Amino acid sequence: MGLVLIVTGTPGTGKTLIAKKLASILGLRYLNLLDYILERGLAERYDEERKSWEVDTEKVRRFLHSDITTTRNIIVDSLIPDILFNDDVDFVIVLRTDPLVLAKRLIARGWSLEKIIENVEAELIGVCLSEALDWYDEEKVIEIDTTEGTPSDICHDIAGLIRRKVVRRQGWIDWTLKYPDPFELRSLIREVYEESSVISNSSSPS
Repeated sequence: MGLVLIVTGTPGTGKTLIAKKLASILGLRYLNLLDYILERGLAERYDEERKSWEVDTEKVRRFLHSDITTTRNIIVDSLIPDILFNDDVDFVIVLRTDPLVLAKRLIARGWSLEKIIENVEAELIGVCLSEALDWYDEEKVIEIDTTEGTPSDICHDIAGLIRRKVVRRQGWIDWTLKYPDPFELRSLIREVYEESSVISNSSSPS
């Protein structure tokens, strides 16, 4: 019976890159959840303020269940961890990244300061991991730190764990131990953001 994997995590942790490379290594079909939702007309409406689509998660789960039970051998790239039924999934790979490193990646994408802080704080407290653990059996959840290391090395590490059916049980990553004061973290992000803006403006043609 084929594998069904989910790769999830806060924006900037490397979901799409890791999911595509991992699909190639394991011989799985890659599925981008947002593309799937839009292609099947499952989006409810577009939230202009948050710049994102609103969806009926239960409805999407039913559609995916219908497709996955006939094909399997698939890896789902999803910002939403609990997008599949527990019985439909073999492993849920939750990518984690140091919050300050994550902020720098999102700054490089040109995100607004407000949106960067919102996502970094979600990573700080492990929102994606918490949702994955709440929805799926704990032994199905694999947590991977993508702060350092090449995408290729990270993917081969994940592939090895999956092939051996090994789940990392060393304990869940807790970024609050490194950044105990969220207000101080916000200040650090603002400093990096402002420095980036100064560099960007100084390098622009006059």
